[in-house]
Amino acid sequence: IKSGHLPLMSTNTQYNSTFGTFVERNLPVPVNANLEKTLHLLTDPHSTHLKDRHIKVLQRICREYSDGFYLRDLVTLSGIMDNLSTRIDDEPDYVSPLVQIIMLCGKSFLKDRCSDDITFEKSFLSFLKGIVKLVTLQNSMIQIAVTRAIGNLYCTPVP
Repeated sequence: IKSGHLPLMSTNTQYNSTFGTFVERNLPVPVNANLEKTLHLLTDPHSTHLKDRHIKVLQRICREYSDGFYLRDLVTLSGIMDNLSTRIDDEPDYVSPLVQIIMLCGKSFLKDRCSDDITFEKSFLSFLKGIVKLVTLQNSMIQIAVTRAIGNLYCTPVP
């Protein structure tokens, strides 16, 4: 590293104070394409009736993103949540995956770069507006999950 030039810190980079270098951590990084494919599966007219497949894919998304979602995925994530919220009246089986996704949104969002806070600020605000609208759904599990997720977001101590 040239003096005065620091690499961009990401969630997968850690500073090693012993050697004074940045070390890559071996965290599994979920691929953004999984969320985009899931949204496409939910919205495609040819696959809208595949309820069992939707639920399996949503459960896999929850497992892969168990550490939290990336800020860059907020637009796609809000599309998935909007789509699920419209399906809940007809299909109550979508409630559990939606609650799981909402609870994952209560964890700290992950960043690729230090500047992601500024870059995705508007996306985050529109995401929060969308998640708060879910409180208006007539399902107590969703309402509780939303209030807990927002409480966790605002009450999490900053490291």
